[in-house]
Amino acid sequence: MIFKVGDIMLCFYIGSVRICAAFSFFFVIGLMGLADGFEQLMLFTVLGSSLCHEIGHILAMSLFGSAPEEMTFYGGGIRIVPQKGSTHGRLAEAVILFSGCAVNMLLASASFLLGSELIFKTNLLLCLFNLLPFSYFDGGRLLTLWLGERISRAVRTVFVVLLAAVVIWLLLSAKLSPSLGAAAAMIFLNELVPNESLHLK
Repeated sequence: MIFKVGDIMLCFYIGSVRICAAFSFFFVIGLMGLADGFEQLMLFTVLGSSLCHEIGHILAMSLFGSAPEEMTFYGGGIRIVPQKGSTHGRLAEAVILFSGCAVNMLLASASFLLGSELIFKTNLLLCLFNLLPFSYFDGGRLLTLWLGERISRAVRTVFVVLLAAVVIWLLLSAKLSPSLGAAAAMIFLNELVPNESLHLK
């Protein structure tokens, strides 16, 4: 069997919430196991900060009276699907989408005051990273929410091409580690492969 990007490998339930993990998620976890020293510490810090980011989304959803129906872990992050029938106004939806980045901003501020440079940089970059206009990132969903699918798709396409060129240049000039470059490649593939190839129906 050939795995497609985003193929679901594992699913289970916690209460009424369906938890799934994609092949690309285990690929990134494998890269973490191959890393050593500071790079491994950095990757684990990113994982912990990402978890705090998603908790921010869940708390915001609870604030507006909804809860996640499904959470899918994949190479580019975590995709949260709200319960069916739960609807929010545009402003509430924007608050929910931005809440994860808000948590990272709070963690970055606290770690800066406490003198933890790694946690500060990780959460600052994670906040900016999640605001990138990829379709499954907070930035891309905010872009679609306010500008519509047609314009946001055009912006995403141009952005992916430019960012891929930057990543390739960094790899060729040895300014980016192979493991981080591979993780970036998985994100680009998740963005470029048609949606029906990424998720189970």
